[in-house]
Amino acid sequence: MSNVNPYESPSHRTNSPMAQTFPLRATGVLRPDDAISALKAIGKWRAWLGSLIVATIIIVVGIVLALNQPAPNDWVWPAIFCGVMAVFALLLPLQVRHRFANTWNARPENQAPVTWTFSDDGLLVETTRSKHLHFWEAFDSITVTRDQLILAQNGGVMFNFIPRRFFESDDEWTAVCQLVAAKVRMRQTGASPPKSND
Repeated sequence: MSNVNPYESPSHRTNSPMAQTFPLRATGVLRPDDAISALKAIGKWRAWLGSLIVATIIIVVGIVLALNQPAPNDWVWPAIFCGVMAVFALLLPLQVRHRFANTWNARPENQAPVTWTFSDDGLLVETTRSKHLHFWEAFDSITVTRDQLILAQNGGVMFNFIPRRFFESDDEWTAVCQLVAAKVRMRQTGASPPKSND
């Protein structure tokens, strides 16, 4: 089995390097943490960054107010108020995560298994409500992390993310990552694409 160079243009290849092993299927029920992990990997989950910016602004305002108080003891209440507000700002990401999880779990379709079928033609996604084949040309880029494969479409507006645990073996995970790397431009995040042991 040959190794695939993820930076080589797909146009230089006519067939998958491991066509004999396909199609391969991965099936499972996605969890809110899977979605959040995928959003983090592609830079779309920035709750902590916003929280740190807000908390920093509150602390700076608190310091300015405290230093501008006429009486020596008048700085205490502004400092306490700003400190409490900063703590709330730092806890905001946990609230956002909790709300996201509740919204995700409230949708019945998210409680049903999804099946992804990888082939030389593209990615077939099957849910309880739909079945759609995405040709490889429809994907703009992919992100491979240690635990997920994320495929972006429509300029990064739409995504398919498949957790590694949904594959039956590490060999299947490696084969799929190599296939996708051969078909779509590669953007690495967190981990290098798996390489064949052969």
